[in-house]
Amino acid sequence: MSLERMPQGRRMETRIEDETCPDCKGKGTTGDSPNNVRMCRRCGGKGKIRKPG
Repeated sequence: MSLERMPQGRRMETRIEDETCPDCKGKGTTGDSPNNVRMCRRCGGKGKIRKPG
């Protein structure tokens, strides 16, 4: 249905799926030791990224 034909006030649901961040493996942090822990740059510390497509 086009936006022009959609009734006013009606909501359209979309499903956006996230996947586990491959860089931090879902932890939200990267680093090889407790003294070298940094927030994952790819996911911003969330541990999930938007699934492409």
